[in-house]
Amino acid sequence: MKKLDVTQYKEQATDSEKLIKESIRDLQADSLVYEKIKQLGITTYGQVKDNLVVLLDYQEDVHYCANCPGLAKCSKATPKYSINLEFSNGVLVRHLDPCEKMQAEMELASRFLISDIPSKYKSVQFEHLDTKAISRQAPLKKMGIILFGKSQDWVYLYGKIGSGKTYVLSSFANSFSKKRKPVAFADSRTLIESLRFDFLNDQDSFQKRMADLVSCPLLVLDDFGNEPKPEFVFTNITYPLLIERAKNRLITAFSSDFSISALYDAYAVTIGNARAQQLCELIMTMAKKDYDITSSWGK
Repeated sequence: MKKLDVTQYKEQATDSEKLIKESIRDLQADSLVYEKIKQLGITTYGQVKDNLVVLLDYQEDVHYCANCPGLAKCSKATPKYSINLEFSNGVLVRHLDPCEKMQAEMELASRFLISDIPSKYKSVQFEHLDTKAISRQAPLKKMGIILFGKSQDWVYLYGKIGSGKTYVLSSFANSFSKKRKPVAFADSRTLIESLRFDFLNDQDSFQKRMADLVSCPLLVLDDFGNEPKPEFVFTNITYPLLIERAKNRLITAFSSDFSISALYDAYAVTIGNARAQQLCELIMTMAKKDYDITSSWGK
């Protein structure tokens, strides 16, 4: 019988051991991973070797997240999740949890009933706004008082496109949501059109959504004045929503291309002078003043 030549197998075993040692040295030199290994209580070469595959997967995951391309571009096998490790009875167990950015996004989402805030404004905070420009000071002071719970006045900002109305109210809503929730930040056209659809096709959904909007601590109506304005919508949706919020002294904020007086003209065309006056008087009564921020906002 021909004798088996085991040389090649010995060489393969030697190569494998060499690769294992190199991988372990690489883990030791990796500050992010080595610190985790110590925290887990993995103290011996044998423990590292026995759990090497899991540790290498963790290393790859940690470094991908350290150079995160953003949640939308996450290309991991399980996007938006990261590997966490647990070491018990000599066995290293991995499990997946939402990554830090995903957790922050989930926490933020939990504070909003509706969030039509542009993605670039998702993290802006009211306290970080520039207050130097004179025309900013009055509306920001008013919103600051509201945030401290000292006022239930409504807020009405208007100005040209690009003047920063949405930016300001996004920061206001983000900061407000940390104190009281849920907050609804809605694009006015999208909201009114969807409520109109539900009114005509699904009364149960309509009634529930209206109840949520009537009762939420803060409702922001972005781009107000560009929503549908037929009398049917005004009578069944727009005015009932606002009058109930006024009765309950719940804070409502508007951004608009129109001053309140110009809003009257925009509505009067479709619902008549009396109804338009009814709407605008309600807003002015609750807001006390409208603020033109065109001259100084550049966001």
